[in-house]
Amino acid sequence: MLDIIGSGGFIGSSIIKSKMLKDNPFRKWSSKSIDPNRNFDLYKENTWRDLLSMEPKNILFVSWPSLPGYNQLSHIEYDLTQSIKLTEQLIENGAKKIIYLGTCYEYGLQNGCLSESIPARPQNFYSLAKNSLREASSILCKKYKIEHIWCRIFFPYGIGQNPNSLYPSLIKAIKTKEKYFNVSNSKLIRDFIHVDSLSKMIVSLCLYQVPSGIYNIGSGKPLSISEFIKSQLSFYKYQLDIREGFYPVREDEPKEYWANIDKINKSLKNLNLCNN
Repeated sequence: MLDIIGSGGFIGSSIIKSKMLKDNPFRKWSSKSIDPNRNFDLYKENTWRDLLSMEPKNILFVSWPSLPGYNQLSHIEYDLTQSIKLTEQLIENGAKKIIYLGTCYEYGLQNGCLSESIPARPQNFYSLAKNSLREASSILCKKYKIEHIWCRIFFPYGIGQNPNSLYPSLIKAIKTKEKYFNVSNSKLIRDFIHVDSLSKMIVSLCLYQVPSGIYNIGSGKPLSISEFIKSQLSFYKYQLDIREGFYPVREDEPKEYWANIDKINKSLKNLNLCNN
């Protein structure tokens, strides 16, 4: 049985629809749940009771209410502290394996193809909080001999994403027949991965035995923002002009970075699974 904490968000919603879960039992927990017995809010500890009473053994920890912003102190003051507290209670109630979702922002301003062995250097409160949770939960899980998987997420896109993100904004521009699409710098290189492909990789790590540790979750393919936009325009058979410099370039991100996915590819290959 897999317990998915935070199943109502962008990534969580994709995960619960994954074909890999079709023949595997799971329970979904969310603040958006219409079932009062499956309601969960990271900030409200009284909603944890039903989850903990099930004594979950295999847990996917997705919930992180402070998103989509990256520099609010709430990442530290609430999400981090509550996540550590919940981790302790999950362990006390018999957890055997916990899978967490981290972020590529943990790498900070480091450029290039990034592997899991590169030290984290977070540059905003979101990545600082995530990396702190990784360190704290890793120590706790090691102490109590619990499997600890840290999924370091790169740049997912797809249906249900925050409407202000690149992909939904582009789709809106196409649907409303805009002539221009505003960006900060289209030459920035990122690692884009469709959320359903990302979910398949995460679910694989949940359902199968893999070594504890950090796993980059991305496509492994560097792609400029311009190339990504043009690929979507080609798919939707639409044309518009990319308007550079409309938004300021973020100072907490490098110019170009993407995931080295050798580690997860090796694990999936050993399991005779495919991440494509």
